[in-house]
Amino acid sequence: MTPENNNVEPEKNFDPNVMTKAGQGYFHRNSTIGALLMHVHSQIALHKPEPFNWMGQHESLLVSIVFCRLVDNFSMYLTELFLEVGNSNPLIFLSIDAPVSVGEILKIGGEAAVQNLLEKKIAGLSYKSFEDQRKELKNRLNFELLSDTEALDVTELIAIRNLFVHNNGVVNSVFLEKCPWRKEALGDKIFVDFKWMMGAHERLFKYIFQIDYQAVKKWKLDSYTLVDAIKEFHNATSNQRDQ
Repeated sequence: MTPENNNVEPEKNFDPNVMTKAGQGYFHRNSTIGALLMHVHSQIALHKPEPFNWMGQHESLLVSIVFCRLVDNFSMYLTELFLEVGNSNPLIFLSIDAPVSVGEILKIGGEAAVQNLLEKKIAGLSYKSFEDQRKELKNRLNFELLSDTEALDVTELIAIRNLFVHNNGVVNSVFLEKCPWRKEALGDKIFVDFKWMMGAHERLFKYIFQIDYQAVKKWKLDSYTLVDAIKEFHNATSNQRDQ
């Protein structure tokens, strides 16, 4: 069965020209993946009339592989954002359940000790589920990581990714527990196509813009424009071609 497109629209509380460094990283990684996916799709369309169109026969497999990487990039973005916020002010994360104060840590081990503890704190947060990350940011830092509807969409995308990675796309009880609103039954197999994939891709991009906008506003992070990100991506790809 093909996943439903929830047509989830984020609230208009973002600006594509307010991006964090983490947001730029997400843009760079997904621009490369998006270009690859467009190439694969064009080849499928080009060879569709042929009786032995291998790409067309395995479109769901190819798209699912790329989709998993897109979702992984979203998780990577959150980790990079947490680090960016923490580096701007270590107290933001180190004050959470810290056995000693930052001042005491500095006296004992200096800045390296603070950085080490910060990275451990953020690693612990990064390994939690998206739902738990969202709860912790809300309860401890008063930061709303997307609306409830948008968060359910992300939860569903992550659950679908986990099915592909851990269960060959076959629906199990863990998936149904995470996404009780889904129509699949136990044992059904999920198939994805290019159109569905692009819908998920676009929504994740919008969510990144939203989170970036709110994070820059709340924690006064350095911000970059979408033009900055495009230029940096172009320069990076040009340098790779020249090497």
